Amino acid sequence: METSQDRAATTTQVINADEVVRGVAIARRNFKLGVANGVLGGLMDPLSGVFVITLFLTTLNGPQFLVGLLPAMWSWGILLPQMIVAGKVRGKRRVMPWYKGAAVIRVTGMVGMTVSAAVVLLNRDLVLLIFFVSYLVYAVGCGVSGIPFIEVVGKIVPDHRKGSFFGYRQFGSGAMSIFASAVAGIVIAEHLGLKFPYNFAAMFGFATIVGVIVFWLWTRVDEPDLVAVKAPETASVFKLGLRALRSDRDYRLFTIVRLLATFAGIAGPFYLVFVTKVMRVPLDAMGIYMMASTGVSLFGGLLWAPVANRTPRHKLIAISTGLQFANAICSVLVIALAGNLSAEIAPFAAAPVFLMGGLASSAAVMFNDTTLLSIAPDGERPTYFGFLNTLAGTASFVLPLGGLMLEAWGYLPLFALATTLAAAAFLAALSLSVSSARLRRPSFIPRLTNAISRRRADKTP
Repeated sequence: METSQDRAATTTQVINADEVVRGVAIARRNFKLGVANGVLGGLMDPLSGVFVITLFLTTLNGPQFLVGLLPAMWSWGILLPQMIVAGKVRGKRRVMPWYKGAAVIRVTGMVGMTVSAAVVLLNRDLVLLIFFVSYLVYAVGCGVSGIPFIEVVGKIVPDHRKGSFFGYRQFGSGAMSIFASAVAGIVIAEHLGLKFPYNFAAMFGFATIVGVIVFWLWTRVDEPDLVAVKAPETASVFKLGLRALRSDRDYRLFTIVRLLATFAGIAGPFYLVFVTKVMRVPLDAMGIYMMASTGVSLFGGLLWAPVANRTPRHKLIAISTGLQFANAICSVLVIALAGNLSAEIAPFAAAPVFLMGGLASSAAVMFNDTTLLSIAPDGERPTYFGFLNTLAGTASFVLPLGGLMLEAWGYLPLFALATTLAAAAFLAALSLSVSSARLRRPSFIPRLTNAISRRRADKTP
């Protein structure tokens, strides 16, 4: 005879199973919204990124210092606010309100860039100042959103699916970027009738519209609550970051790798300047380069997702920094041999750097976050990400010096320095812990499957 305790246990089991099923449905919806957010974000990359803005400044014949300032401003805006944000959101039950506020800042900056580009010929110096301020506002908005975004990812995506999550986002983003790059190449070359600067203004305007949709999608994610703890002030987060550097060997080595990789970017934007100004590659080829680079990133997402799911973290970072090193070597070779290349061969000789760069960037995007998520203890993600990103942002203050070095030394010494720094990052990556086991599905998966099976059995007539 069934007792009251047995009936209560059966009822509790069914209720728990119902909660599990609802949890699975929410998790799937969150996963899909996160992937859609990343996929559509690919439409923004070639339109609002440094690539197009560099061409915009090059067409204006702006100073080389401004070209070198672009990646530094991006790094400052992205990384420096994260220490403050990390102190504010650490221990909060929900961080989505911070993401929503950052979305407003990002859209404001993109609107400013669009309007500035449209009227830049009225007063070039004044409007360029407004344009750069708007670009910095956009970058700061991206920086403020970074910690809330990664904290929500840490909540809603289990470890064994993080590679797939970032991989699907990267693959879909690459597909969208190919389409957007094709359109951007046509618009830049003025084939649609839009003359400079209205062709660039149109691209920035389109990116703004897409951005509104992309940011809205992520705000629809159902963020789980976190048990609130006392959030330290910014200074306390800094102390916690220093303590993590001292006590966590892998975090310390990973930080060294990130800083060296940041320094290695000192020559990055000037390759495009070299290709257009020295090698005389026509602007029509820029769209092809963008499409090829994003195409490589597209297939890189498919390649890196299973690798990130199963490979120990020390190998992930070795792959990422190794590709950056290889890309730097290709750049040096092209610059050293450019004087011996004919006008017909020059566009083909310049292309491998863009292809290798796309593969390296796709690996860095995939592996940096997944590696740091695996290193950071639960509850300390804001500290680990915020502190490291602030250090990297501070290190990026050297990037504008690339323009001054270029004018003083020339292209080859500048790119040789970048190659040396990339080699140092690769060697540091090889020192990361080799004891990290392959990621496995967590033990709650079998219990989840059993709970759903019991629920179905209870409903069988």
